[in-house]
Amino acid sequence: MPSDSNSNAADKSRASPLADANGFPAQSVMNAGPAPHVNGGEPQVLRCGSVELDLTRRQATRSGRPLRMAPTEFKLLNALVAHSGTVLSREQLVEIVWGQGNGVDLRTVDVTVGRLRRILSRGWLPDPIRTIRGRGYRMEADEAGLRPTEHRRKLRLPESS
Repeated sequence: MPSDSNSNAADKSRASPLADANGFPAQSVMNAGPAPHVNGGEPQVLRCGSVELDLTRRQATRSGRPLRMAPTEFKLLNALVAHSGTVLSREQLVEIVWGQGNGVDLRTVDVTVGRLRRILSRGWLPDPIRTIRGRGYRMEADEAGLRPTEHRRKLRLPESS
C-alpha cells in the first residue's frame, strides 16, 4: 500500500505534544478560546517545577499566576516542558516549534528563548531554562514549585545576632 506523504505529516502533527486533537498547532490562550478536551478526556497538563501548561485550554502559569505569551513562545515552552531535563538542540527546537524546512535561522531560537526567559522570570523568579553551551537548551524544575511569597522567604538571609 503506497504511503501518502501528506497523511504522514498529518499523523506526525497529531502525535506531537504541540498539536491539538485535530493536528493543529497549540495556540496561546490570549489568541484562542478553550479547546475541546482530547477524546472527551481530562485536560492535558504538563508540569516542570512551578511552570504548568494546560494544553487543553492553551494556558501557561508559573507559581499559579497566568503567563501572557505569543503562540510561538507557548510552543517553545511546551517543547521544553514536555522534554524537561533533556537538552534540546536549536535544530530540534526549530523542527518542533516552526516545522521542518521552513528556513528559520537558528538565531531565532535564541531570541525566542530570551523572550520566554523574560516572561518566566517576571523580573525576580529564577530562570528555569538552562543554556548548555554548544548543545542547546534544557528546562529544569525550579524551587519545587514554590509560590512567589514562599520563594522570597527562602531567599532571605538569616538574621545576624
